[in-house]
Amino acid sequence: MTPPLAVFLWLLFALILGTAEEGFGSLPALLEYLFIIVLAMLFSYFYAGIPTIVYTLMMEWRFARGLNPASRQMVRYSTMLGGIIGSSFSIVSLFKEQSLHADFGDFATFLYGVSLITAPAGMAVGYIIGTLIRRGSTDSHESDAAEYGQVAATAGLFFGPVLAWVATRNAPPWVTMWAVAIVELYALKLLTLAGRWRTASAWRVVAYLLLWPGLDAEAFLGERKNGQLAGTTGELGWAALKFGFGLALFYWAAEHPASASAPWAGMVGIIFFLHFGLFHVLSWCWRKYGVDARPLMRSPILAVSVAEFWGERWNVAFAETARRYLLRPLARRWGVRWAGAFVFLVSGLVHETVISLPAGGGWGGPTGYFLLQAAGVGLEKSAAGRQLGLGAGGRGRAWMLLVTLAPLPLMLNAPFTERVFRPMLEAAGRYLS
Repeated sequence: MTPPLAVFLWLLFALILGTAEEGFGSLPALLEYLFIIVLAMLFSYFYAGIPTIVYTLMMEWRFARGLNPASRQMVRYSTMLGGIIGSSFSIVSLFKEQSLHADFGDFATFLYGVSLITAPAGMAVGYIIGTLIRRGSTDSHESDAAEYGQVAATAGLFFGPVLAWVATRNAPPWVTMWAVAIVELYALKLLTLAGRWRTASAWRVVAYLLLWPGLDAEAFLGERKNGQLAGTTGELGWAALKFGFGLALFYWAAEHPASASAPWAGMVGIIFFLHFGLFHVLSWCWRKYGVDARPLMRSPILAVSVAEFWGERWNVAFAETARRYLLRPLARRWGVRWAGAFVFLVSGLVHETVISLPAGGGWGGPTGYFLLQAAGVGLEKSAAGRQLGLGAGGRGRAWMLLVTLAPLPLMLNAPFTERVFRPMLEAAGRYLS
């Protein structure tokens, strides 16, 4: 089941890309392109066929030895083997790249690029298959819709960035950056909405999707708490001040894009006028109306540890989602320390799609940055770290600033600042002038 589905998705990506790049001015050109795709599909199906047979035999063997198709273990096996199936063509194409270039010309470049996403795609397909087998082997429950929604949203996290990248390949890299970020945000929103949208009013669901950047659907869609969450006028003024400061900083960077400090000033400006400013204003407005929409940035400069910075103060929308869907389930199996390290790894991979993918370089930098954050958390919670006072007081704050700020150039590296952010500043400067 997996190879035909993978081939269909591959064909879809190929047609989207080919239409975007070539336009196909004649029917023979389109037929020739489709013929090349069919040949490539045969390669893909052949190489994916062997692990598919292994998958089938392994499942039959496990069923014969008592594996219940309705068990969670079924989903885990499907996910693991889906990854094997998806990665098979990636591995082969790595060694066959030169011969593919000889046989298919420039189209091989596209094939090679698609092969790099087949492993996560295979894992997503494997997870979907395992879940369907499990659900098909049990009576329906009220939680079915929520589980299917989670599966769909998880698949969206795999396929969404790829589709955004394909759709914006001919656009400036900064357009790709925003497209990928928005797609990933909405995939996470759908994940948090699963099983909750049925009990909420339609207008509140629309507002959660379009008028609030947070990811706590349960709180946002809950009962109104009139007067209990409202902020003060001073809080609104402070949020507006941060908005104005960020806008002024970004405006200066857009007016001086050639300056060495312009990309960094522009990034700080965006963070202030969006995350600290506009999103805080939205939070104030929703809380004034009685909706539980608390600020996403909660005075991160006051954190006295790296763990507090990432877990409780910086962009808590992602932190809360990761805690609910990754940290807590994994902590029961791996323990809190390893589960936390895995969350940082996932965060690094997510930032790769928003930073390295549009830039076409700097790969590994964002992941390395977040792995250093995991190491910082581990050190401050160790016996030596506690003895040094790294998780509290002035030393803790100094440690937090060192760990979070010093390795920033690893994540926001030269390929990103020069290929993505500086061109965006130049475009903004032309628009503003």
